[in-house]
Amino acid sequence: MPENCSIGETFRVLESFLEKGIISNQDYDALIQAFTNIHCYDAVKQVEVYRTDQACKNQRSVSIQEILSQGNAEAKIDHNITICDLSESVKTKKPEKIIQSRCKNLAFNGSRNIRQRILIGFIVLGVMSLPFVIVLSKKYIERTSKIKQATKLINIGWKHYTAAEYSKALQNYDAALSIRMQILPHSDPNFATAHNYIGLVYNRLGKHSTALEYHQKALAILEKTFPVLHSLLAMTYNYIGSDYSEMGDHSRALENHEKALAIEEKFLPDSHPDLATSYNYLGLVYLSMGDHSRALENHKKALAIRQKTLPPSHPDVATTYNNIAAVYHDMGDHSRALEYYEKAFAILEKTLSPSHPRLAGSYNNIAAVYFSMDDYARALENHKKALTIRQKSLPAFHPDLAISYNNIAAVYGDMGNHSKALEYYEKALGIWQKTLPEFHPHLAASYNNIASVYSSMGDYSRALKNHQKALGIQHKTLPPSHPDLAVSYNNIAAVYRHMGDHSRAIENHQKAFAIRQKSLPAFHPDLAISYTNIAAVYGDMGDHSRALENHKKALAIEEKILPAFHPDLATTYNNIASVYHDMGDHSRALEYYEKALAIRQKSLPAFHPELAVTYNNMALVYSSMGDRSRALEYYETAFAILQKTLPAFHPHLAGSYNNIAAVYGDMGNHSKALEYYEKAFAILEKTLPPSHPHLAASYNNMGLLYCSIGDYSRALENHQKAFAIRQKSLPAFHPDLATTYNNIASVYHHMGDQSRALENHKKALGIRERSLPAFHPDLATSYNNIAAVYSSMSEHSRALENHQKALDIQHKTLPPSHPHLAGSYNNIGLVYSSTGDHSRALEYCEKAFAILQKTLPTSHPTLATSYYNIASVYHHMGDRSRALENYQKALGTWQKTLSSSHPNLVRVYNNIGFLYFKMGKKSNALENYAKAVKIEEKSVSPNYGSLAKMYNNMRVVYESLGEEASAHEYQKKALEMEQKSNLVKA
Repeated sequence: MPENCSIGETFRVLESFLEKGIISNQDYDALIQAFTNIHCYDAVKQVEVYRTDQACKNQRSVSIQEILSQGNAEAKIDHNITICDLSESVKTKKPEKIIQSRCKNLAFNGSRNIRQRILIGFIVLGVMSLPFVIVLSKKYIERTSKIKQATKLINIGWKHYTAAEYSKALQNYDAALSIRMQILPHSDPNFATAHNYIGLVYNRLGKHSTALEYHQKALAILEKTFPVLHSLLAMTYNYIGSDYSEMGDHSRALENHEKALAIEEKFLPDSHPDLATSYNYLGLVYLSMGDHSRALENHKKALAIRQKTLPPSHPDVATTYNNIAAVYHDMGDHSRALEYYEKAFAILEKTLSPSHPRLAGSYNNIAAVYFSMDDYARALENHKKALTIRQKSLPAFHPDLAISYNNIAAVYGDMGNHSKALEYYEKALGIWQKTLPEFHPHLAASYNNIASVYSSMGDYSRALKNHQKALGIQHKTLPPSHPDLAVSYNNIAAVYRHMGDHSRAIENHQKAFAIRQKSLPAFHPDLAISYTNIAAVYGDMGDHSRALENHKKALAIEEKILPAFHPDLATTYNNIASVYHDMGDHSRALEYYEKALAIRQKSLPAFHPELAVTYNNMALVYSSMGDRSRALEYYETAFAILQKTLPAFHPHLAGSYNNIAAVYGDMGNHSKALEYYEKAFAILEKTLPPSHPHLAASYNNMGLLYCSIGDYSRALENHQKAFAIRQKSLPAFHPDLATTYNNIASVYHHMGDQSRALENHKKALGIRERSLPAFHPDLATSYNNIAAVYSSMSEHSRALENHQKALDIQHKTLPPSHPHLAGSYNNIGLVYSSTGDHSRALEYCEKAFAILQKTLPTSHPTLATSYYNIASVYHHMGDRSRALENYQKALGTWQKTLSSSHPNLVRVYNNIGFLYFKMGKKSNALENYAKAVKIEEKSVSPNYGSLAKMYNNMRVVYESLGEEASAHEYQKKALEMEQKSNLVKA
C-alpha cells in the first residue's frame, strides 16, 4: 500500500485482511506498511518477528484462524483501560489539561497520538486479532471524544469560576461529571478532580456544607487510588480545611490543614515551597481564631522556608511579609504591621516596574493600617498612589480601579466628608455596572456601600433604597440561606434602628439570624454577632432583660470557640457591662468591664487603643455613681494611652479631652471643663473639614457648658455654630438638626424667653415628625420638652397635654416597666403638684416609683430621685413626717452610690434641715444644713448663690435659738456670697 495514507485508509487496508482466509508473505509487507503509516513501530517489529518465525517453519502462507488461535492463547484485554488525563491543576487552580507525560508506562512511546497508542496496545494484546482490534478502536475513539468533551467543559467551568460566574461554572462542572460517570469507573482519579472543582464553586457560593461534601468525595477517591503521601491528598485536605474554616469550625479546619502538612513533611524536603503554603494556611486559621501568637509562629515558619530557598527579593517573600503584617494589624500593633507591609513593599518596588498592579496592592495594605490608626491623610495618600498606578496600567473600567475607588470612599466616609465618599463609591459602581452582569455580587456590595453613606448622613430613605437594591440582587443570584443575605438583612435592620423603628429592626435581624442558624454550625461566631445585634435593639428599647439574654447567648458561643483571652470576649463583656450600666447596676457593670480590661491587658500591647476604650467605659460608670475623682482618674489613664500611641492631633485625643471636660463640668470646675473642651475643638478644627459633624458636636459641648454657668450669649453662639455646620452638611430633616434646635431652645428656656424656647422645640418636633416613625422615642422627648416650657409659662393644661402625648408614644413602643415611662409619670406628677393637685401628683410619682422599684437595684440613684419627688409632694401637702421619711430614703440611697461631695446630697440635706426646723428639731436642722454647707464649700467651683441661701438658713436657725453671734457670723457670710454671685453674673 502507498506511504502516508490517512488513518481511515489504513483502517480500510487492515479490514481487508479480515476478508481473506489466508495471509501470504506478500501480505506481511502490506501489513507492515499499514502499521508504519500510523506510526505503530512496535507493532511493525512484532509482525516482522512473527513472519520470521513462520519462515523458519517453511510456511509460505498461514490461515487467519491459526494466527488468531496462537496469538490469543494467553492474551487478556482490560476493557477498563482509561486515558490518563488526571490534572495536577488542583494544586494551582488552573483548568484541566490532558497530561500525556503521565502515560509514560504505556507501550509505544514513540507514537504521536493517544488514539494510535491505544490501538497499538489492543493489537499487541490481541496479537493481531484484527476484528477485535477494529471494534475496540472505534469504541475507544468514541470514548476519547467524550473525555475530551468533559475536559473542555472543565476548562470552560474554570473560566466562569474565575469570572465569579458561579452558576455557569457549576453547570459546566456538573456536565463534565455526568459525562465521566458514563465512561469511567467511579474510583477513577478524574472524579476527584471534578469533585474538587465543584466543591470550590460551592465554597464561593457560601454553601460550605455542600462544598465539604464534594471535597470529601474527592478525598475518598484519592485515598483509594493514590499512596497515602500523595500531594493531591495534601491539597484536598487543605480544601477541606478551608471549608471548615469558612464554617467557623476552626478545630476541624486545623485538623485537616495539619494532615496536609503531615503528608508534605514526610515526602518533601524541609525547605520545600509547598510546606510554606501549608504553614500559611495554618497561620490564617489561627488568625481567624484570634490566636495571634500561633498565627505569627506559622507565618514565620513559612517566611524561614522562603528566605532559605528564594532570593531575598522574591515576590513570595513579600507575600509572607504581608501575611505577618496582617496578624500584627489584627493585634492592633500598627507599628509592626507597617514595618512588615513596608518590607513587602520594598521587595516589590525593587523587583517590579513602578506601574505594576502588585505595588498598588501594597500601597493599599499600608493605607489600611493608617486608616485603622485614623491617620486619614496618610491613608488617602497611599490609596491614591495605588489608584494612580492602576489608572496608568489598567484599562479605564478595570475592576481593580473600582476597588481603589471604594477604598478612598471609605476614608472620606470616616472623615465625615460624605459628598466625596458618595462621589468615589459611585465611580466604583459605574465601573461595575459597565463591566459586570446585571446581578453580580459586586454590584450588591456597591449599593450597600452607598447606603452606608446615606445612613451616616441621616438620609434613611435613600439608605434603605440602596440596601434593598443590594438585597434584590442577592435574592436573584444566591441561595436562600447564603451568608451574604444575612449581612444585607443586618444592614437594613441597622437603618431601621437609626430610625427608631425597633420592630422592623428586630424583624430584619431575626431574618439574618434564621439564615445563619440554618446554614452555620451551632457555635459559629456569626451567630454570636446576630445575638449581639438583636441585644443592641432590645437595649435601645430599654428591654434590658432581653438585651442581657442575647448578649449572654453571644458570650456562650464565644466562650466555647475562642481562646480565653480573645479580644471578641472582651467586646462581649463590654456589651454586657453596658446593659448593667443602663440598668443602674454599677457593681455588675464594673465587674464585666474589669473582665474586658483583664483580657485586653493580657492580649494587647500596653498602650493599645482598645485599652483606652475600656478605661473610658469604666470612667462612665464611676461618673454615673457620682465618683468624679475615679471617673477623672480612668479618663486620664485612657488619655495617657492614646497620647502615647496616636499623633498629636488625632480625633480620638479630642474625644478624650471631651470626656475629661465633662467630668470637670459635673464637678462644677467650669474653667477646667472649658479648657479641655477647647483643646478638643483645636484638634478637630485642625484635622477635620469645616463642615464635619464632630465639630458641630464640639460646639454643642461648649454651648451646654456655657449654659450651665449662665453665660447664655456664649451658649447660644456655640449652639448656632453647630447648627450652621449641620444645616450645611446634613439633609433638611436630619435628626441631628432637631437636637441642635432643642439645645438652642434649652438656652432660651433658661433665659426665660419661653416663646423662643417653644419656637425652637417645635422646629425640632417638626423635623422628628417628618423623619422618624410615628411612635419614635425622640418624639416623646420633644413633647416632654415642649411640656416643660408650657409648665414654666404656667400653662399647665398644655403641659399635661404634651406630657400625655409623650406617655402615649412610650406606652406603644416600650415595655410596661421601662424607666422612660417612669420619667414621664414623674413629669406629669410634678405638673399636678404645681397646680396644687397633690393627690394626683402623688398617684403619678408612685406609678413612677413602682416601675423603678421593679426594674432597678435598690441602690440605684434614680430610685433616690423617685423618693425625693414623692417627698417633695408630701412636703407641699404639709405631711412633714412622710416627706422626711422619703427624703431620708433618698439620702440613704444616694449615700451608697454617689460620692460624698455630690450636689444631690446638698439638696436633700437642705430639705431635711428645713423640715426639722419646721418640726421644731433645731439641732437636727443645724446638723443637716451644716452638712450641705460643708459639701458646697469644698466644691472646686462653689455655687455662690446657693451658699448665700444656705448661710441664711443657718442664720435663721441660730436666731431662733437666740445665738446672736453665730447668726451674725452667717449673715456676714451670706452677704459675701451674694456679692461674689453678682460678680460672676456680671
